[in-house]
Amino acid sequence: RPDMAKWYSEMRKAHSAFALGEKWGGSWGDLVESWLDLEAACGYDDNGGKLDNTNRPPEVHMFLRGGCQWWAPQSIKKIGRVGEKGTYADDWWLWWRHLQPKERLWLGGMHTSPSEMTFGNLVTMHGRIGLMQVVASLLWWGLAEAEAGDMGHASEWQTTVEDV
Repeated sequence: RPDMAKWYSEMRKAHSAFALGEKWGGSWGDLVESWLDLEAACGYDDNGGKLDNTNRPPEVHMFLRGGCQWWAPQSIKKIGRVGEKGTYADDWWLWWRHLQPKERLWLGGMHTSPSEMTFGNLVTMHGRIGLMQVVASLLWWGLAEAEAGDMGHASEWQTTVEDV
């Protein structure tokens, strides 16, 4: 991207980490590009709004608390499945659903995207304490699925990436 010189330090580190998933296909690349577009629209300002931490997976908390150590992605002990209590997948979706605007309904395993929808404060969630942590948390999930050698079994991860 030609505007990389404007990126704040944490954004450069995140982008390097997100490149670990470039072999995962189009949806992951599209998500990273959308995140970059959000950061660009917000002027590459690291001081964005803070995401609500209600239901946030403990791995995200530990990552932020540990100073966002991109070279040491969070280890996910039990990926599990959505609906399986105490698993990363279920914890992640509880958090993501809580962050959604009320117009974005949950139907058939994905959120709707009505044309007359505003994301309110969510679009101001740029910088290291904003949507970057959502993308990072999906990176760890993808890495865990890849490490398990079963990206074909990662359909919930793929659906999640597409939903974000």
